[in-house]
Amino acid sequence: MFNAHLLPLILLLLPIATKAAFDGSKCGKVKNCVEYPTKCLTSGSTCEYLFSYQQDSDDPDQVVMELQTQRSTSQVAYISVGFSADNQMGEDAVTHCAVAGENVEAHLSQNPGKSNTPQKDLQSEKSILQLMNSEVTGDYIYCQFKQKSSLNSNDLFTPDLSKPVYILLARGPASSPTSIRPHSFDPSSNDFPYVSAKPLNLFKRAEGSDSTTKQDNPESSNNQAGSGPFSLQGSTKLWLIRFHGVLMIIAWLGCVAVAIYSARYLRKIWPNTTPMGLKIWFHIHRTLNVCAVVLMLLAALSIFIGKDLRWTGPWLDRDADQNLSAGGIHSAAGLIATLLAITQPIGALLRCSNEHPKRPIFNGVHHTIGYLGLSLALISIIIAVFKFNTLEVLRIRANREHQRVTAIELHSRAKGNSNPTPSDSYYYQTQKIANTKHSRASQILFAVFALICSAATALLVLHLVSTKS
Repeated sequence: MFNAHLLPLILLLLPIATKAAFDGSKCGKVKNCVEYPTKCLTSGSTCEYLFSYQQDSDDPDQVVMELQTQRSTSQVAYISVGFSADNQMGEDAVTHCAVAGENVEAHLSQNPGKSNTPQKDLQSEKSILQLMNSEVTGDYIYCQFKQKSSLNSNDLFTPDLSKPVYILLARGPASSPTSIRPHSFDPSSNDFPYVSAKPLNLFKRAEGSDSTTKQDNPESSNNQAGSGPFSLQGSTKLWLIRFHGVLMIIAWLGCVAVAIYSARYLRKIWPNTTPMGLKIWFHIHRTLNVCAVVLMLLAALSIFIGKDLRWTGPWLDRDADQNLSAGGIHSAAGLIATLLAITQPIGALLRCSNEHPKRPIFNGVHHTIGYLGLSLALISIIIAVFKFNTLEVLRIRANREHQRVTAIELHSRAKGNSNPTPSDSYYYQTQKIANTKHSRASQILFAVFALICSAATALLVLHLVSTKS
């Protein structure tokens, strides 16, 4: 006989039993799946990131997607998927599911660089994105949504899903459901983002879980069409950004710093040598500063082309977290420093003679602008070196090592090895060796850099001590 006293308990347990979650049994049957760590769905291990995609049966222009992540800490308040033309964060459309109290909301945003800009046109967002199902618990965040593909290349928030794209999965804290905050940048952290090893066709029919096919051929991305006003591929944009950094370092540290030194300490050197009526120190000072301005303009052109002619620094419509981020400070300090540098030769052309009573005013302004510009440039360079991976030679080397390991594993699988080495275990051991080499290289480069800086400092001190007053 049915016990009426059990009815409240049944009603209480019913919602728990019907909580929405990622269904791995449908992977390869009705949907394509990405799982990290590899094969976590079948091995019983914890899946840090889960992503599925399938073409909508009712609307062929839409893709039905699922996202799920473990909440490694209570601070994890969103999971996002970025759609990238390359395997680097930046200039990507993003869809994220964020915790809103006891519910989950889905929103569109865009990464102009290392920051995130939310879609503020909510009406436009609703016409593109539709949340179908969601769940948030103390252990995980899950959402299922439909998203339309965009053919408008000027729409920064809606990607063209008809083209293969790299998938970037990330999780982290959020200021609000529409404003997500930066994820972890520590590769050893469980909250470090996941990046697919090859572009995925989101309209592809289900043929199996992408846990085993996501690294089919990393070189297949080389034939992809570019993006932006110049249709540049992601690798080309990355090299333009690196080129910008190299030119700026040469301009400020190789030209401006030496030019300032020549004006400060070489005025009394070779006093009787005046080629073309000017002293040696002035030739050095003027020539290096002109070269520096030319290099800065080329560097500015390079970065704007690499960023699709868009300003990615602080702006009025961006929140404080974005404006005060490392990328925002770098962009603002670099722009002001470059503008100050450009004003220097213009001011020099308009300067009065040495005998003019107002010449000390020019000298004071000229010196102040020079030192201020160099200080801002140093701040910008330091941020770039320590915060941006694109300028690190060792980071490039590490990425190449990762690609080499992937190629070896794919070659082993292509041979049909009946007992292949598990992907995660194999990669861990090989990457451990690579990390050891990476650490040693870092120590050697640091020692060389410290030695050069110490030698330069010693020479400058000796010169100052030996210089007659």
